[in-house]
Amino acid sequence: MGEKVSIILTSYNKPYYLQKAIESVMKQTHELWELLIMDDHSNDETIAVIHKYLHDPRVG
Repeated sequence: MGEKVSIILTSYNKPYYLQKAIESVMKQTHELWELLIMDDHSNDETIAVIHKYLHDPRVG
């Protein structure tokens, strides 16, 4: 099974790149991970990208 990997991703007003980064994490073959997104008061478009992935319990 392996150990859990924690990924910390910082974000500020770059929705395109944020989505690419999140998708990259989700495509990894190692399935035991958590993604922590730290956002610094981004615009609504960036926040909308984050909200698209919050259904996954590994994303927070």
